Amino acid sequence: MVAESQYRVEHESTSQGLLIRLIGEIGLNAVNSLSDDIKRLYNVHNTVVIDFSQCTFIASLGMGVLISLQKHITDNGGSVRLAALSSELHNALHLAGLLRYFPVFGNVNAAFAAGNVTHPAVTAQTNP
Repeated sequence: MVAESQYRVEHESTSQGLLIRLIGEIGLNAVNSLSDDIKRLYNVHNTVVIDFSQCTFIASLGMGVLISLQKHITDNGGSVRLAALSSELHNALHLAGLLRYFPVFGNVNAAFAAGNVTHPAVTAQTNP
């Protein structure tokens, strides 16, 4: 019997944009809930920073949720930035080819401080 992954999503609206904290393991059984949680949050923000500092795993379908978020936000003139990726998550996103779509930063403050970054070629940190 496989244990269900434990995760939660926390969010905070700031003057700079929306901060989404992913906490725990984003396994296959959490993807639909994650998608619903994120869709409720991003409709009013042009800048979204996703904090991975407390995320230990993300399934490939969870990566698809990130791509959907990125597409929606960038189609509306905004940006999605990833912050505080562990080396394991950084490697997984790199192998999946996702890092070409997101600017990656060492921490949340750096991600928000980057200003109007919309292209992933402009990154503060690509590998922790």
